[in-house]
Amino acid sequence: MVRRHSYLGALFLLKIKGIDEVSMQSAIAAFQHHLNCDLSGYPRLRHPMELSFYSRIISIADQYDAMTSSRVYNTKALAPDMALGVLTDKSVSEIDPVLLKLFINMVGRYPIGALVSLDTGEMGLVFEGSRSAPDRPKVMIVMDNAGNQVPGHVADLTETDPSGTYLRSVAQTLDPGEYKVSLAEYLL
Repeated sequence: MVRRHSYLGALFLLKIKGIDEVSMQSAIAAFQHHLNCDLSGYPRLRHPMELSFYSRIISIADQYDAMTSSRVYNTKALAPDMALGVLTDKSVSEIDPVLLKLFINMVGRYPIGALVSLDTGEMGLVFEGSRSAPDRPKVMIVMDNAGNQVPGHVADLTETDPSGTYLRSVAQTLDPGEYKVSLAEYLL
């Protein structure tokens, strides 16, 4: 039944909207969004077809969301950077590599709201990306290197000392639920 949702979604969209350019593009994207660039995935096709531009975009967003969210079939969500790594591995045959690069540039390696530990021992929440340096976002420090919760000051990971060495770098991403950090408390 799960594998039929692409087909059923396309039918549903055509019945609700009627047939015009937007409804056709929506129905095609609904039908194709679980097909990979090599046409593996589902639904199974009788004849090869070219995937629409929108289908390729939705496929990337859908896979990223599925990996980074808790679901019935996936109770342990991946950290955003890990999910991007999985998608990058798939970009050889399953995912459009150009669209994936654009997606990564838009969401950043460490998306807003990601909880990260820094090489200084501090913990922070990513709250602003950097277009010039996707691996070096601005982070709100929520825990100092002694493990004490702090009100949250901003650390720009592009800052360097006089010799050009970065003052802070992301060591790893963390699960906010595991550390009882409320993203809303700091980001709202």
